[in-house]
Amino acid sequence: MAPLSDVIGVTRQMAVMMVQFGDGFTNLFTPPSVNLMSCLAVANLSLKRWYKFLIPCYAMLLVVMVVSIFVGTAIGFH
Repeated sequence: MAPLSDVIGVTRQMAVMMVQFGDGFTNLFTPPSVNLMSCLAVANLSLKRWYKFLIPCYAMLLVVMVVSIFVGTAIGFH
């Protein structure tokens, strides 16, 4: 991540934070995730019902992540 962050002009900490955001954002959404499917099975929830609940939450999370990335980049987060 260090060379990529140097090329695009963000700090290395911001690059790591963006990768963590992306990883956390996708882990609760991908059906092949063993953790997600096992938790849904224990909770007796269908994947369709989970997605109905998750989409609005993800929309809010996306806004928070994008704002925090812009603010962190603007202040030069270290």
